[in-house]
Amino acid sequence: MEKADNNNIKNNDNKKRIMVVDDEPDLISILEVVLEENRFEVDTYDDPIIALKSYRAGVYDLLILDIKMPKMMVSNSTMKLKR
Repeated sequence: MEKADNNNIKNNDNKKRIMVVDDEPDLISILEVVLEENRFEVDTYDDPIIALKSYRAGVYDLLILDIKMPKMMVSNSTMKLKR
């Protein structure tokens, strides 16, 4: 389900950008639809390791992270994002 493309980092219409990371595809789809309908730009990931590798400081206005995922706990990923 990984969808994001950080090559296009700055959006042209000043939409707020949100990263969604969750291992449940249905929840990702619902969040993506609702957020995009409300004029947010949304990057989605179902793998926290790939999301962490794709994260770039200053790109996102909000991160929505699942608190329990098979490969990584959110506390671990947020610790790495702070560095």
